[in-house]
Amino acid sequence: MALAGLFPFSVIFLQTIEILNVVWGYTIYTSYGFMLIMLFLLLIMTALVSIVMTYFQLAAENHEWWWRSTRLYVYGYSIYHSFHLLEMKGFMQTTFFFGYMASGMESF
Repeated sequence: MALAGLFPFSVIFLQTIEILNVVWGYTIYTSYGFMLIMLFLLLIMTALVSIVMTYFQLAAENHEWWWRSTRLYVYGYSIYHSFHLLEMKGFMQTTFFFGYMASGMESF
């Protein structure tokens, strides 16, 4: 059941790279139409995965289930992104990056 967040994350994976580069790399984002298409695909995929996973949880008679989302995958990728693709130096930059990403993941 933990792999349920992998499908929605695979939809937004390329946009995640682009957005992290824009926010933390000080570049300009220009693909607004493509991001809108990805938003609709993400909403559709998340709805379908939620329905299927809810069915599996209730069919297994597990009534103490939680909603699982893609936030762990996005945060995990942001950790990879920070260590391998960003050139941040210093404690404050790293603290701000992980703090903002953690608060962003809490809003999912």
